[in-house]
Amino acid sequence: MAVNMLSSPSSSSRRRSLERMLESLESNIEYVCDESSVKKPRGKLKTCIVNVKVCAQAVGLSHEDILGLVNVAASLRYGIQISRDLIRCCIPQTTFPQIAAIRLLSCINHLAISEKANTSFTKLVFHWIVLVMPYMDAYDKLHAVYNVFFYLLRNYDILPEICYILSELTLYPDVTLFRINELILLWKKTGNVPSLIGLLTKYKMLRPDKLGLSLPKYQCFYRIPNQRLQKIIQGVQLRRGLELRNLAYKSAKSPVRKKAKLSKLIPQVQSSINDYVPTSHIVRQDHFPETVSFHRILTFEDLLRYIDQIQLPIQIGSVIDNPLLQYLITYNKNRHVTGQFNWWLYHTCYDAFIENSVPNYDYLEEFLSKLAGFMRRTKEGTPAIEYFLYQFLDTWDGFHFNQSIFKLIPHIRIHKFSAKL
Repeated sequence: MAVNMLSSPSSSSRRRSLERMLESLESNIEYVCDESSVKKPRGKLKTCIVNVKVCAQAVGLSHEDILGLVNVAASLRYGIQISRDLIRCCIPQTTFPQIAAIRLLSCINHLAISEKANTSFTKLVFHWIVLVMPYMDAYDKLHAVYNVFFYLLRNYDILPEICYILSELTLYPDVTLFRINELILLWKKTGNVPSLIGLLTKYKMLRPDKLGLSLPKYQCFYRIPNQRLQKIIQGVQLRRGLELRNLAYKSAKSPVRKKAKLSKLIPQVQSSINDYVPTSHIVRQDHFPETVSFHRILTFEDLLRYIDQIQLPIQIGSVIDNPLLQYLITYNKNRHVTGQFNWWLYHTCYDAFIENSVPNYDYLEEFLSKLAGFMRRTKEGTPAIEYFLYQFLDTWDGFHFNQSIFKLIPHIRIHKFSAKL
């Protein structure tokens, strides 16, 4: 009881101190961004930056405040260390303006930075872009400089960060033979770098017809370099009541335990474009105009209106677990989409049932049951399932998975008997 009585005044004093800092936040930012005099008292400047940092970690900063601090940091007006501190203050209150990320890129090759400082500052810039990327207001301007990011793959110091950013930005048209060949050459030079394998895996998922190589498997392609800052940003977002769903955080999360790895053969629904904006703002110039994230489709009217613009998930296998996605893929006219789905379906079935890579019977039974339900709803079979069953039935004992197998067999197409014996 005595502890609570003692802790109460200290907590209230901290709250009052934070309120005073919030009241002076705008004046502190204006002082930092003021260009009237470059030679300002370092003591007062550092005090203002500390106050801004405390407020940013508590409630986050608005778009205008972030852009102001980023412009000062990118100009290197106060030197490298001050610019580093300012970048760390740019914690978004709601979303992070993508134009601020592009502004940060412009300062990487500044002549005022020495070669040694350039490497450390460049790493910080790309680390920060990775941290705030799940909270970007849009991706179209970043996607416009896709070639710049791809060129930066030659810088091995920031290779993991560049691969992560490219994985988040890559769309179907970005997967070209030239880029595939460049990535394969880079793979031969660097070896099995998880982040590079993750980018190649994204390319393979989007265009399995162009990239047929067997790639190593990793549970985690990229690890966030600064877990503490990531938790601070997430804490600000949670306090604002935001429910964020993003593939950068899921792809960068820590690896799960071995038992949990076998829990599901069907991946979760994820989108490769920003699904942060409400459905009423889908068609906007600051977003990809030709694609609409599946997560933004909330009503049947939305489905009918944007049926030709809806982008299927990154993990095409998640179709098996979602009836609405099954409807979309059934009526999709893109042959590459059906080819990608059949490729995933066959290799998943082959690895799980013929190679016995998933020894848990319950997981396999659940997968086959959902697969049978998918076949029943679509009213037709797929070439991948037919080819898999032709191989599996030769060694099947007739007992295991018999209910699901018997439900799949009627969907095999009837072929004519050959006249030749």
